[in-house]
Amino acid sequence: MSPHVWRESGVNVSNSLADQLQNLGLVDKSKAKKAAHDKRVTKKKKAKAKAPEGPSTQELTAQAMAEAQAAKAAKDRAIEAERQAKRQQAERLAQARDIVKSNGTQVKGDDRKYRFTLDKKIKEFWVSNADFERLAKGQVGVVQMDKRWMLIDPEALERVRERAPELASFLATPDVADPDDPYADYQIPDDLDW
Repeated sequence: MSPHVWRESGVNVSNSLADQLQNLGLVDKSKAKKAAHDKRVTKKKKAKAKAPEGPSTQELTAQAMAEAQAAKAAKDRAIEAERQAKRQQAERLAQARDIVKSNGTQVKGDDRKYRFTLDKKIKEFWVSNADFERLAKGQVGVVQMDKRWMLIDPEALERVRERAPELASFLATPDVADPDDPYADYQIPDDLDW
């Protein structure tokens, strides 16, 4: 049928197909309602079927919050561990200071310079002749506290090194004579500075 035939029969073409069929008397009102209802139900089912099967928004939010809490807890643990390490280091340094204060004496004297290497650098300070001999033989060691060198006995120096290895310290080891040394018979003069 051509469109002008529909107009002549009194059917408005702009109406829905259900309305047109109802006006022509081909479908009654209850069947049209049932068809519309079935169409809506089918459309909703298709929409639900198209929805992603993954977790819901609430589940995703809960998961994100749990992850954020876990990350915060890990960060807090790391910060606390760092603080604890700093506290322990300060405690060990305080113990080392106490050992040096109770067992050490400040280097005094201006008779001779005592030189030694520490971390590939030459360190030097003035000492008395008696302290120079004790240092050279390894009877006493030195440790640097507050930019001052302190004489300290070897046992106490070892305890300081255990607690605070970052402190500059030195203990001379007595030289063992080499049996093959061709200059072993020659004495090194005391006044020789290097």
